[in-house]
Amino acid sequence: MCDYYLDYVKALADPIKEVAVTFIEKCSSAAYIGFEPIQKVRMAKAEAKARLILAETDIEVSELQQRAIVRLGREECKKQENIESIIKKAVPLLGETAKPEAIDEDWIFDVLEKCRYFSDDYVQSYWGRILAGEANHTGTFSRHCVFALSVMEKKDLELFEKLCSCRLDGISSPLIYSVEDSFYNDLGITMDSMTFFASLGLVEYLGAVTFGFSFFETKPCFELGYFDKIFQLMKIDGSPFNHISQGVVRFTPTGEKLALLCRKININGFLEELCRYYNANMHHASIKNR
Repeated sequence: MCDYYLDYVKALADPIKEVAVTFIEKCSSAAYIGFEPIQKVRMAKAEAKARLILAETDIEVSELQQRAIVRLGREECKKQENIESIIKKAVPLLGETAKPEAIDEDWIFDVLEKCRYFSDDYVQSYWGRILAGEANHTGTFSRHCVFALSVMEKKDLELFEKLCSCRLDGISSPLIYSVEDSFYNDLGITMDSMTFFASLGLVEYLGAVTFGFSFFETKPCFELGYFDKIFQLMKIDGSPFNHISQGVVRFTPTGEKLALLCRKININGFLEELCRYYNANMHHASIKNR
């Protein structure tokens, strides 16, 4: 293992050290991670190699070609730096029971091939989570999920995070009742954005038709948590409706997996928006503290 990771692994708790070493070695089989993590050294090596190539050939090389060689060296160094940063972000997320040795070789190669283009810290955190998540629970994240992540920019991930946060505890999909509603529009949840996520295979979007489920046939009310609050929904006496609308957007299996990587943020006014909708549609909704 290169010095870049050695000191970092030494600082980990004993049960995790062995898992971390195995994880890093697994990544090493797909991408060489032995460069020194010092940018100046990286640049010097790239330029030195370019000069060596030029010195060892008898072919005259133009200044344009020389600059191209140096540029390629610098680009590869940047990609390598991104890969190493992402791997380092993944290590603290490994569990004691993780089995990085079981990760499919093609899968990890695909991830490292795609993630090397991302230098933004926020985006890298998602790649670190998907690597660690696959090590913790092998087979969780498909190649389709990896592809979807690879074509999402920072703003897309931030919006997907907001979409994931429009969920109550125990409900897998977001509660979005209209993509024309100003509350959701202010979050960035619009017809265009949902169409984009649908094109990636992350959501099903039905437009005016709503998804739903039958619940009141078994009990007259239910309570679901949202951070420090409880959302309570009751059936109005005499109402013939046993169906609860769940909105116009539903996660696909791929979307549900990608949602596992998202932080859940407390959306201000979300529960109040749910109350407004349900109270206008033959239910009684209220909010209380946990």
